[in-house]
Amino acid sequence: PPMSDWEVQDLSVQIVFNAIEKAGGRVTARSSYPTVDPSIYYEDKDGRGWVVVRSTRYPNKNAPRPDNLASIRHSCLEMSPRGYFASVALAGQRATMPRGGGVYASFLGLEPLS
Repeated sequence: PPMSDWEVQDLSVQIVFNAIEKAGGRVTARSSYPTVDPSIYYEDKDGRGWVVVRSTRYPNKNAPRPDNLASIRHSCLEMSPRGYFASVALAGQRATMPRGGGVYASFLGLEPLS
């Protein structure tokens, strides 16, 4: 069977998690549920930050930013003004993106929300 929307989001959050950790950050919390924002809270040398992760499937190249991004940012300001958006696009070796069928990911980095 093809990957579910939750599995696509979970893989996307894992890709962003790995990028933050590779850059020297420490993820303190994360959620793969598509309706929970932000998806990731982390700390690095500059302090706390948070990330809203959105995923999409090929042929889309960029995931859309959520319509309520301003309210998400406002609700997180007390914790940290350092917010980011992360778009992750996934494509399967086969069009249906079956589980275990191999996936290609496009993630160009964190986009500041300032």
